[in-house]
Amino acid sequence: GKGADRVLFVSRPTVTIPAGKNSTTYTHSTHDDQQDLGGGTLTVAVVSRAGYTVSASQGSVSPTITDDDATTDTPSAFVPDADLIAAVTAEADAHANPAAAARLRRIVAGMTGAEGGYTAAQCRSTAADHGVTDVWKPWCDEIERRENWTPPTPDPDPD
Repeated sequence: GKGADRVLFVSRPTVTIPAGKNSTTYTHSTHDDQQDLGGGTLTVAVVSRAGYTVSASQGSVSPTITDDDATTDTPSAFVPDADLIAAVTAEADAHANPAAAARLRRIVAGMTGAEGGYTAAQCRSTAADHGVTDVWKPWCDEIERRENWTPPTPDPDPD
């Protein structure tokens, strides 16, 4: 199964098996939660009471519930915003001031996690020092997004 066991709700409905019959139909609706939680099972068990005996082999059923919500695959590595990288790279390549171009290349390195790249804090501090806080904000935000990204936890039971 996917993820940890979850008890979403517990109910104890009364189901009547008509006299002379040995089975009945029970319908249990699931909650459409719009979350990709993976499938699961629902266990329905008949409880023994006075006046009848529950079969040891046929006293419960556990049908599979299929999650109908879209699967959202989480990448196994951080994927930086290619448009931001292209924009900063183009600006660095076109910049007449070598020191400013070097700062822009450190932003790209920070977005991609390359050696020598700015951290988000360094990016914001340098932007403030050079009076370009508003211009650099989306770039520093992208570095922060990379810093805060965590890889998905592998599912120990991928079936």
